[in-house]
Amino acid sequence: MNFRIFLAIVSNRLFLILLTLLIAVGVAGALTMMTPKKYQAATFLLFNFKEDNPFDTTILPAQLSSSYLQTQQDIIRSQNVALKVVDQLELANNPGWRQAYKQSGARATPIRDWVATQLTSNLLVEPLPNSSHVVSVGYEAAAPVDAARIAN
Repeated sequence: MNFRIFLAIVSNRLFLILLTLLIAVGVAGALTMMTPKKYQAATFLLFNFKEDNPFDTTILPAQLSSSYLQTQQDIIRSQNVALKVVDQLELANNPGWRQAYKQSGARATPIRDWVATQLTSNLLVEPLPNSSHVVSVGYEAAAPVDAARIAN
């Protein structure tokens, strides 16, 4: 097969090629417009395992440092920390959160606990790859300002 035969095939099928391209771009554009926008904000925490005392020469063993880091991640993901975020940012009084609470139909749980549960479900806490002391705390929300406030 030489180049002339290839060009002849492409020119004979040009309409079909362009139609397929147009359909694919149209479907991709429609799906992009239909999906709800999500914004993600992240902040990074550095955990220092050493004491600030220059005379103390004890170093935390590697096994304990990984469990210490995992413990800190579990604390960040906990319901108690989420409740403190709800209180500090006054999210239970926010009209958007109140409307979402009413639409959910979760009348048995108080709004404060419901908001905290929603926060923990959209919270991303993970250690950075190739780093033993840095943890990324991210939050995904429908508005960029909300994502940044809650992540910080």
